[in-house]
Amino acid sequence: MSYENREGSGVLFSNTRKTKPNQPDWKGEVKINGVDMELVAWIKKGKNGYDFLSVSCKPKGQYQSPEKPKQAESQELPF
Repeated sequence: MSYENREGSGVLFSNTRKTKPNQPDWKGEVKINGVDMELVAWIKKGKNGYDFLSVSCKPKGQYQSPEKPKQAESQELPF
């Protein structure tokens, strides 16, 4: 049985496959208004010296993973 997020909740896991500094430090999922979303976060350092998280959220499948590039949309052939 797989885990399913409840409405308004989610999970973040440390990104153990990070190979470039601009890739997120944390990755996970959250459910918002019934839509499964991908959640990513970066650890940043503020001007006052404190660490904080910068986060981004998009519908599932819109982030491009360096390990699995998105395939181009198939184009119909004219014949």
